Amino acid sequence: MPKLLISYRRSDSDAMAGRIRDNLAAYYGNDAVFIDVDSIPFGTDFREHIKEAFGDHDLLIAVVGQKWLGQRKGGRTRIQDESDPVRVEIEMALQRDMPIVPVLVNGARMPKPTDLPETLKAFSFRNAAEIDSGRDFRQHMDRVIRSVDEILGLKRKAPGKTGRISASPKRTTWLVGGAVLAIAVAVGAIGLAVFTQQTPHPVSQPQGGGDVVVQFANVPVGKDPIAARPYLHQYGISVVNLVPQDSEIVLVNNRGLYEGAGVLPTTSQIFLTQINTGNVPASYTLAFAKPVDHVTFTRPTLYADTSSGVTHPAWKATALGPNNEELAAQSETLLRTFKTISARTFTLESVTFQGIAAVRFDSDPRLNGKPFAAFSTLLIERLTFGGGR
Repeated sequence: MPKLLISYRRSDSDAMAGRIRDNLAAYYGNDAVFIDVDSIPFGTDFREHIKEAFGDHDLLIAVVGQKWLGQRKGGRTRIQDESDPVRVEIEMALQRDMPIVPVLVNGARMPKPTDLPETLKAFSFRNAAEIDSGRDFRQHMDRVIRSVDEILGLKRKAPGKTGRISASPKRTTWLVGGAVLAIAVAVGAIGLAVFTQQTPHPVSQPQGGGDVVVQFANVPVGKDPIAARPYLHQYGISVVNLVPQDSEIVLVNNRGLYEGAGVLPTTSQIFLTQINTGNVPASYTLAFAKPVDHVTFTRPTLYADTSSGVTHPAWKATALGPNNEELAAQSETLLRTFKTISARTFTLESVTFQGIAAVRFDSDPRLNGKPFAAFSTLLIERLTFGGGR
């Protein structure tokens, strides 16, 4: 089993370091990946702990974000301090001639030699990998894993194998439930969970820790909406805190939305939405069975089919932590157009290692206090989550 160390600065790349760690652990195994927040016992001298860890590990992954230097008021950066943990980790790897793979996140660039103390200048010349937090995350991670395998001389095993080296996170996973065969195929940065039109069967997360896509292209929805809860339940998602209380979370066919006038589907004719809200501000929360690192959802393309144009309500999606604390948010104002509004995909990422426990969706169809939007709540064409803790 390879032994990997992850070096990062919490104030710089906490969330991304967690996602990277989880993906590496899913591939190599939990015991193969060391990250300080999970592994350093309380009361321990971190320098001694790092020294001990370096003696038992094979490669260092250095996560570098835009604030990796540790900028502070007054001009002097934290990386210049001899006691800076990040500096200690990189110095020790260089001193031991340990392989180092710099990973650039959040649009960062490698530090210049002039930005670093003398003992770290060699680090600035290391060839770095870039990892994007969006759709290309899985593809970028797979490239990093391939590089680690090559550096350490490891061979990739056949799909479906576990142990020292597992299958690539972008492999195909076959899930069998009775007479139903569900296929989970990772496409780019996502896995596609496909349902048959028979009785719902539980769906597992793809092997290798891949993302799970909640989309209902094959769910048998006619012109009348159907309850979404049974299908969300298959993914370990519960619907809670409905406002108004008598409203419902449903799957609706595009045919049922003005017979398709106004919405141009991108991947599915079926949307997740909230109904029976009385055209007043409404909300609901999707709670995950266990916290996840990130949640991505898509609002479909909107187009004007009539002379009055098309409107979509103002909305806000808020990621919530285990204690209901707000971690991140995405939103749009009320949209009205006589042209086409392209589909948009939004991502919520955890800013702590506790992860996202739930996402609250708030919608408001009003303009100047009066109902205005044709659709009273946010339409979700696809929901993706991954990096479970």
